[in-house]
Amino acid sequence: MKPGQVVSDKTLDLVDSGILKALGKEPAGVSLICCDSKGQATLYVGLPGINITPVASYAAPVEQVLLPPAVRELVTEVEASPEDASSGALPGKLRELALQNGGEILEVLRRAGSVSERTMAATALGYANPTQEQFAALIRACSDPAASVRNAAGGAILLGLRAGEPLARQVDAGIFVALLQSSDWSDRNRAGSILVFLTSGRDPKIVALLRERALASLFEMAAWKEQAHALSFRILLGRMALMPEEEVQRLAQEPGGLQLLRIASRALLPGR
Repeated sequence: MKPGQVVSDKTLDLVDSGILKALGKEPAGVSLICCDSKGQATLYVGLPGINITPVASYAAPVEQVLLPPAVRELVTEVEASPEDASSGALPGKLRELALQNGGEILEVLRRAGSVSERTMAATALGYANPTQEQFAALIRACSDPAASVRNAAGGAILLGLRAGEPLARQVDAGIFVALLQSSDWSDRNRAGSILVFLTSGRDPKIVALLRERALASLFEMAAWKEQAHALSFRILLGRMALMPEEEVQRLAQEPGGLQLLRIASRALLPGR
């Protein structure tokens, strides 16, 4: 493949077969990511190896539970217009509906056999100022067997963190440290963003957990070319290396993040 090449489903199949032929193993994950600083998609390929660990998930629900039609329609509208999801009338309408139908939405997230219904339920709860019970369900949903549900639940948790939601204190950092090893790009992306919030106070327990379980993955992802995709992981490494926060934020934004990576490597990889 070459930069600028148009990618189709056939292209993705060729990537799968090419990696299988070259490595003798199928790729752990292949997905298109939108978008880089030029508005172009990036092809993410997760290769099987020591930095890939299957997500520890619970058994998929099987019940025929559905969202109220009005909630489903509005979530679909929000997802179709991401530029309006953080401003304008749509978020307010979805928040109102989510507050009115919170109990039903929660049951869909917990019990629905449909992946799309669970995904939309997690999205809706993010707009509802979730109760303690709902927030706990969103945290649990970050271990859902479907990547789209995990991604939506993580997005809902991020909304709570950014709003200063006090219930965010009950977030289990270990879930998101584990997701840094996932074969799905969306898991790694959400986990990185959430862990940036959780480490803002330099919690030594979370820092130790990151060092013990995800150090290699963090260095790998912090070196990604696209700065927006690498930023969270650079910030985490800088904090783990005990760099001053102002320096972390400045160096993480530099193209390539090379200086931050050198400092973090000296601090976190003895003998390097």
